[in-house]
Amino acid sequence: MLTEHSPATAAIAAEIDLINNQGLGVPTIFQREISFSNSENAISVTTTESIEYLGSKPLTQQQGALVPWSLCQFDSGPGCEVVFPNTGQNSFWDMYDPSDARRTLQGDLWHSATDGTGSRYQIGMDKSVPWIEFRNAKSGLIVRRSITPLSAGLEHIDITDRDPSETPTDKGVCLSFYSDPSGFMEIEVAGGCNWPIKPHSKFSVTVHTDYSIK
Repeated sequence: MLTEHSPATAAIAAEIDLINNQGLGVPTIFQREISFSNSENAISVTTTESIEYLGSKPLTQQQGALVPWSLCQFDSGPGCEVVFPNTGQNSFWDMYDPSDARRTLQGDLWHSATDGTGSRYQIGMDKSVPWIEFRNAKSGLIVRRSITPLSAGLEHIDITDRDPSETPTDKGVCLSFYSDPSGFMEIEVAGGCNWPIKPHSKFSVTVHTDYSIK
């Protein structure tokens, strides 16, 4: 279902049935509300991602988590990088392969190459990191993503892809980015959850994405 509110806003929603690793069906509604504004050589997009639980019984933490998230994917190559503020070594971590050889600290900013060389890697960040920014030196494209603080009682969780038999860690991912040697990269943001997940619980995250050419 797509509903257009005005030339600068829109909303889309869909019922999606999920299944956890225990075979339990989890009925949900995913919704996205979008607004944007533009200026010379720049567009700002605000998106609210939501997941509403439609089941009749509460879900425990052992039965699953519902976390809204948003992903942008870009072609990447020579001169491409992701930049993010240095808020301490414990505020970010490798979700898969090590990224140490791809990162340099320049002043108060980390610069992490996403130029399509080397091995794949993904870095997760906690809520102390205020934003991440993709920079393409060849095209001049700059994309910065951030989120508004979560509602009271919600916590970021581990969104690392892992075998369902493995227990998630206590590292809550707020922002992340992925670099692939095949020539693309992703920048992600994630919301939060709490338990028990009661019928008609709705979890939302508001994402700000700024696109500019310099």
